[in-house]
Amino acid sequence: MTGMANNAAMSQMMNRDYQNMRLTSPGMQRYNNNAQNWGAKAGYLNRQEYVSLGNYSNETSRLKGIYGKGGISPHERGMLANRQRTYDKMYQRYSYGNYHPRTLARDGVQQRQINQLNRTYGGVRSGEMTMGEGQRALEQQQGISRTKGVYQRRGGWNNMFGGHLDHRERGALHRRLNSSSRDIHRMKNNWRTDWNRRW
Repeated sequence: MTGMANNAAMSQMMNRDYQNMRLTSPGMQRYNNNAQNWGAKAGYLNRQEYVSLGNYSNETSRLKGIYGKGGISPHERGMLANRQRTYDKMYQRYSYGNYHPRTLARDGVQQRQINQLNRTYGGVRSGEMTMGEGQRALEQQQGISRTKGVYQRRGGWNNMFGGHLDHRERGALHRRLNSSSRDIHRMKNNWRTDWNRRW
């Protein structure tokens, strides 16, 4: 009886971990980005909702950077999977209502990311940026956040909750933000548009 109970508990634990692996796969992040851009384009998400979802995704990417040392443990994978479930609930609530959440920045890097999410929303919503360009813009922001998490991981556990970066790390992140800002400007002003596409 005990052996059967242990087997059942082990099977349940493995099944839960498998579900968590699916929720934290790179494909899931790509799916989130597509849904977010589609919601903006179709008018289901307003600017504040879009920025709130983008900032939440960036914070999840930052945690992935912190957790990445030596591979992600099942516990960390569970925490990331819970964030994906929360993201899904946020998206569903926002897409069916008209909310205006405030997104606050902890530091200058995050403030610039919020500004760039605002610009991305404007480009996707107006059609100046295609869906692929919107996807690329969101992926750039998540990559910056992940790098920030890697830097914070080196500084110890306290950095997970907004610890300080040194001047070289801040400089590297701001250079990447300069590059992503130029990319957003270029994508909004190139010949590719979604103006004639029906949604």
